[in-house]
Amino acid sequence: MFSFVDIRLALLLGATVLLAQGQGEDDRTGSSCTLDGQVYNDRDVWKPEPCQICVCDSGTVMCDEVICEDTSECSNPVIPHDECCPVCPDDGTNNALFSSIPGQQPHPHPLISKIQALRDLEVPPVRRVTG
Repeated sequence: MFSFVDIRLALLLGATVLLAQGQGEDDRTGSSCTLDGQVYNDRDVWKPEPCQICVCDSGTVMCDEVICEDTSECSNPVIPHDECCPVCPDDGTNNALFSSIPGQQPHPHPLISKIQALRDLEVPPVRRVTG
């Protein structure tokens, strides 16, 4: 026979398992996003239009407009197929340096920020140690 303590432990364990399963389902459904009938997983990144980039962030779709760099110094700028920003065919530079959220100031594109941070790192010169 089971003791009263055994029954209480079994009930508590069963309730814990059910609660954990329920929370896991909520986490999975809450982290996906749906836009125009298309389901995206959490942290998926996609381009619904050439000048727009979107990300699924914990169940919320966030989209950002791309603002292109001025190409007035480029003699013959070209916009590649399915792209937003013109490139200079002479140097192949992609001019998508800034992105912005409508109503907010433009900010450096995240990749540009990372590249700049790497350039700003002060790395001491490597010395060869002989022994």
